[in-house]
Amino acid sequence: MLFVVMLGGKHPKAKIEVHDVVFAAADSLEATYPQLRESWFGSSIGLHIDAWMAVDGIEDWKVELSPLAPKPGSPRLFFLNLGGTNLELLAKLTTTYLWWLETGVRRLLKASSRCCRIGRKLILMSCLTLTIAYQLTR
Repeated sequence: MLFVVMLGGKHPKAKIEVHDVVFAAADSLEATYPQLRESWFGSSIGLHIDAWMAVDGIEDWKVELSPLAPKPGSPRLFFLNLGGTNLELLAKLTTTYLWWLETGVRRLLKASSRCCRIGRKLILMSCLTLTIAYQLTR
């Protein structure tokens, strides 16, 4: 199973809690713990999971872990992290999406426009191609 996990914790140079997203493959969430600890950049003290999601499919595509990377031209999974700032509240607003992309630009624009309706001045903060080997099948 593919897990998307939002980690929270401390970093020696940070004054507040910091976060990161990790993609892990395992049979259960508990089995991802060694991968999560290895991927965390901050202090191991106080490391915790803020949110997680088991991913078995996106829209009408099934996500299957595979020892082989996707073939050239096949759909890819992307993790989109969109965010903006509400200056009146001194707050950062973020939302994340996991998308499959066949024709990258068209679907990326669709994702961005959908997210922009959530708040004012929401911008694409990062777009990552998943590096875990998987296949998308219908």
